Amino acid sequence: MNEGNTTSGKGWRLFCGDALTELRGLPDASVDACVVDPPYGLGEPPPIADVLRAWLDGAPYVPKSARGGFMGASWDAFVPGPEAWREVYRVMKPGAHICCFAGTRTADLMGIALRLAGFEVRDTIADFSGRLCWMYGQGFPKSTNVSIALDKAAGAEREPAGYYSRPDGQGRRYDEWNPKEGTATYGDYGIDRRKTAPATDLARQWDGWGLL
Repeated sequence: MNEGNTTSGKGWRLFCGDALTELRGLPDASVDACVVDPPYGLGEPPPIADVLRAWLDGAPYVPKSARGGFMGASWDAFVPGPEAWREVYRVMKPGAHICCFAGTRTADLMGIALRLAGFEVRDTIADFSGRLCWMYGQGFPKSTNVSIALDKAAGAEREPAGYYSRPDGQGRRYDEWNPKEGTATYGDYGIDRRKTAPATDLARQWDGWGLL
């Protein structure tokens, strides 16, 4: 939220907490814009008639099941209802815009909830076929270790730099990465080849950096 009345005259305030709880503490017509990625509600589909009946009666719809939500989380069981969006509408200035993301299977319900709260749906971001654009990808490459990549390009072999410890009969272990500095009277250890040391000066310079 843009705060022009802070002690410095201008600046930004960052609120950490539950979104609805923090919203209730904001004054009316105090927010210039809202960009939000709310729960998509991709859980078990509820009876749509029950949802609309509750919303039109001014009551929140409480899903009976949280199955299918993000990692089974109950907060992702269903889209935020009009009661949540009314609070967002209250704090926004006249003419302010909201950019709200939604899942393809529940974008219609998200739009209805926003409309019932007072918002106008002016536009949607779509692909060339006119469908809502919500891309899904799988198998993305992980961050590339720049130091390892530089050593590989130079043809340099990296030496193992880590150790792992095996528990003894009582489950006791050495220090995880440096058993020689831990308790050396029990347990066993071996070389962990997942951790390696830079072999070239350039690799040492870029040790710890990643590239997406």
